[in-house]
Amino acid sequence: MKVLIDTGVFVRVLNKEKGYEDSLALLEKVRAKKVEGFVSLMTIAELISIYYRVGEEETLAAKANIESVIGEDRIVPITKEIAELAGKTKAGYRMSLGDAFIVATAMSIGCDCVVSLDPEVKQVDGKLVKVREPPL
Repeated sequence: MKVLIDTGVFVRVLNKEKGYEDSLALLEKVRAKKVEGFVSLMTIAELISIYYRVGEEETLAAKANIESVIGEDRIVPITKEIAELAGKTKAGYRMSLGDAFIVATAMSIGCDCVVSLDPEVKQVDGKLVKVREPPL
């Protein structure tokens, strides 16, 4: 199964928020290569913006965590095609530009689903791409 993992899944694990065990189980499946996991470059930007306020050490740890679980080769760069698709997605649905990039990235690389905790992303479930919460 090929999935794009949204930022909130990582934040939940890093902050040990309620229900983080399910997100952690998903990330362990990705690490064990039982699930083919990808992230958008937008997720890296979002994590840096979240943790930079806390401190540089936390920011580097969050970024390293994603890279160790996913692998640098599974971080999907933002292309012109993805940017255009994100613009159309944002225009058609009430969501942030960041969430539109997440959905557009999943669509552009042919993911089976987006794994997300975000209600804005969940609104496109079954319309543009499947959206699931952890665990899978």
